[in-house]
Amino acid sequence: MALWTPQSPFAKHEAGKSKQVKRGNLAFNDFGRPEAMFLYGNDRTTQIEITVDIDMAEVVKAGATPTRGGVYLPKDKDVDIVGANLLCPKCHSPLYVKGKNIPDGREIVVHWDKLVRSNNDGLFRPLISIDGLLKCDYYDHEIVGGGAHTGAAKKGVSMRCGWQGGIVNGQAFDHSLLIGK
Repeated sequence: MALWTPQSPFAKHEAGKSKQVKRGNLAFNDFGRPEAMFLYGNDRTTQIEITVDIDMAEVVKAGATPTRGGVYLPKDKDVDIVGANLLCPKCHSPLYVKGKNIPDGREIVVHWDKLVRSNNDGLFRPLISIDGLLKCDYYDHEIVGGGAHTGAAKKGVSMRCGWQGGIVNGQAFDHSLLIGK
């Protein structure tokens, strides 16, 4: 596991070569935080797994009183989901969702009781739900730099990903599928 330092803020990751951080059968990110996951797709042949880095903070419960030494006991503390870092299911660009205790944030629920074994690496991750409509607003020139990333687009034309959807109980869905139902 590479530790973050101000001199090297990025950890090199090569698909298939980098080692997944794990403790027992649970998957963790490079910062020692557990990873969650969700699935995108309607059937087993097209369904993909997307891992989510969970930003968490330890908070003191309301009404807790410190001990004589001024410290709080573990029973007086709780975990707050500050945010979730994930990839857009359509274009795989990074998306960050702020937690409910941050202005304009959303309710993020990590289903610790619903651990799922990944088909990719065999490690367990909890499923995740994120309240509300998620949107990807990346343009193709932001994703690949300079030009369109599909053969259908012409040079100088910028296309927007435009994915809209949600994540409920670890399953992502497209917003367009809900119209008319």
